[in-house]
Amino acid sequence: MEKKIYVIRHCESGGQDADAALTEEGKNQALMLTFRKTDTEKGRLNRPSNL
Repeated sequence: MEKKIYVIRHCESGGQDADAALTEEGKNQALMLTFRKTDTEKGRLNRPSNL
């Protein structure tokens, strides 16, 4: 059986439209979502290289 993964954007934005831009706080929230579990376990909170 193939597993499905759903990604849900849940960061602060400037409005309710699907294409509404993220606020600065929303951008920070999105960055936090990109950290790997091992990064946070080791206390590393570096910006991912792909951003």
